[in-house]
Parts: sequence; C-alpha cells; structure tokens
Amino acid sequence: MDRVILSKSGWLNKQIKKGFASKPEPIKTYITGEEILYKGERYLLCVKCRHKGSMVCITADKRMDLFVRPGSNDFDRQKIIENWYRRKLKQSIEKLIAKWQPQIGVSINEFGVKKMKTRWGSCNITAKRIWLNLALIQLAEPFLEYVIIHEMVHLLEKKHNARFKEFMNRFIPGWRMLKKELDLFRL
Repeated sequence: MDRVILSKSGWLNKQIKKGFASKPEPIKTYITGEEILYKGERYLLCVKCRHKGSMVCITADKRMDLFVRPGSNDFDRQKIIENWYRRKLKQSIEKLIAKWQPQIGVSINEFGVKKMKTRWGSCNITAKRIWLNLALIQLAEPFLEYVIIHEMVHLLEKKHNARFKEFMNRFIPGWRMLKKELDLFRL
C-alpha cells in the first residue's frame, strides 16, 4: 500500500504547489464551462437539456456532461450532481471497506455519506458505523482510503494515541503524509 501512496506523492505535491488545495472554491451555479472536481481531477461541466430523466456522464476528454430537464435551475443541477457524487462515493467506499476489513480485522456494520463542515469522517464504535464526508469524492482516491482506514482503526483503538498510530503505521505507512496534505483542503 505504501508504494501506491508514494507513487502518487509527486502528483499530490504538484497539486498542492499549484494551489489546488488552497484556492477558495467559487460559488457554483452548475452551468456550462464551470470546473467540477471528481476523484482528484478537474472536469469541464457541459449542461445539456433533454426531456428524459437527468444524469451525469464523464467523457474521455475530461468533460462532465450533465443532462437536465429544460428549465432546471442551479439548485436542481446541484442536487443532480450531489446525488451522483453520493452514488459514486458509496461504490468506492463499499470496495475499500471490503478490501480493508480482513486486513484490519474489524467489521463495519454500516456506513453512510453526508455533508460535514468540520470532519472528513467519523466512527460510532458501539454501532460499528462510519460516516464519510461527501466532499471526499472530489479528492484523489488515496485520501478516501486514508480516511476509511483511519475510521476503521478506531474500532481497534478509539483515541489518537500511540497505539492508534502504531495501527496506522502498520496498515497505511504513508498516512502522515496523506493526513498533512488532506489538512490543506478546505472543508
């Protein structure tokens, strides 16, 4: 795992140096021409009207096509993209939890996705449930994996003490770098 993270470190550092993480996000109106973040990449939004149901498609040329009904407003478009983000994030979370449960030796009973203002994730140890911030879908996959592992490790150790850090070192040796870079992103 640490080789995978280290292989991405150049890209992550480059993004931070370019100001990717520190630029304030402009208020989105979800119109053609806006940039939309998805899994650490920027996509040019292209809004298209159609009378059938709404949908989002990613194209090979770094475009995000948003199909909406005629007369949709920015709130409608935002909801469509957020619902798409939520579905995509849940798919990624399911795969990562399935990957890490046997490696960490814990079992997650339930997970959810919600908008959070101050955290990337949280863990209810008693219910064995984790919540993850919807904004993680905008970041590169190593950040999501780090947050999931972090929350799962809380099932082994609830505090951020030396024991917790030992578990983190064992499961994701590059976690300190990821945490440092994740802390640069605005919530």
